[in-house]
Amino acid sequence: MLTAALAVVGAGTAALATTSSAAVSPTVHPTSTQVRSLAPVTSPTTPSSAPATTERVVTTTAPEPIGIRQAPDSVPSAGWFHVVNATLPTGTSIVRYSNVARAEQTGTANHGAGALNLWFRAVGAPGSTITIRVEALDGYGQLLADVGTVAVATGDRMLPLPADSGEGRRMVVGSDQQQVWLVEDDGTVSDTFLMSGRRIPTASGADQPGVYRVYSKSKRLRYCEDGVCGTAQHMVRYQKTPVASVGTHSLPIEHGTPVQTVFELGWPLSHGCTRLEASKATEVYRWADFGTTVVVL
Repeated sequence: MLTAALAVVGAGTAALATTSSAAVSPTVHPTSTQVRSLAPVTSPTTPSSAPATTERVVTTTAPEPIGIRQAPDSVPSAGWFHVVNATLPTGTSIVRYSNVARAEQTGTANHGAGALNLWFRAVGAPGSTITIRVEALDGYGQLLADVGTVAVATGDRMLPLPADSGEGRRMVVGSDQQQVWLVEDDGTVSDTFLMSGRRIPTASGADQPGVYRVYSKSKRLRYCEDGVCGTAQHMVRYQKTPVASVGTHSLPIEHGTPVQTVFELGWPLSHGCTRLEASKATEVYRWADFGTTVVVL
């Protein structure tokens, strides 16, 4: 749960995955658009009759949209987006995406230079429109380029259980999807819900991809980082790191105030652990026994 010098969320590549004043503008590829018009034609056999008409086709060109855009394989109803159509500059190591209207809703993903190919979760009220800004950063977190913005219509529907998420009774933690699935012995999903987690360097307490087992549980958790202390409820630990433990727990409270709202679940706002709405944290605490398998994607 300790803050790293740089928080990095795993790129959402899922066969699906994301800047630049220095970014190269996408090449414009003309597309053909057919415009139908009617032109008078005089019939050679009836010169004195009224002009007949025939249809001819006039071809014009219209450029493709310039700037980043949402790819058609996105799932807007679940706030699951695939953004493309830009070139990231040399030196890019990280892509940062953020809700322009809410400063605290910001995520990052590993991403190299070249064609933009970013998957991310950005949930909101069903049918709401939010503006996402995409930026390119170097490996030190320094801004290289502002790639641009894209408006997306979003929702809060749940995503299905990802393929290749293991077998048997297990908890699946999707760091890219910002979602948790509780799976029973027969493979059925007994519950699924949004989370706020973040994948950061392991030395600082990250949840990294892998298969773990629950090894510790606490009804109450107290922590301190960067001189600020807080509390959380129903901690379920599944990963040990050299300096901290990673697990699920309720939304932390600092100075008597939650550090985020339930509305902000679905954004990667934690320091490595999986934050849950209070009732879901309690549910996981009761559902997960010692030794329960946890698959982190």
